[in-house]
Amino acid sequence: MEHLNPEKQDTGSRDTNSGQLRASSDAELGAFVPPQVEAQAIPVVPRRERLEATLQLVAQQLCDKRG
Repeated sequence: MEHLNPEKQDTGSRDTNSGQLRASSDAELGAFVPPQVEAQAIPVVPRRERLEATLQLVAQQLCDKRG
């Protein structure tokens, strides 16, 4: 088994007052925090309707090629 050095595994920062590990916030780590965006309803088209629309489009294209 490989010996692991606990000091090298320490990725948190130490609070100077108590010596305890504390988690870094996303802002401290420089992570992108997206602004709150109002949820927008995305229309969901049932699969059958999508299939029918696709078939109609393909049929129209075939008719156009033959004509």
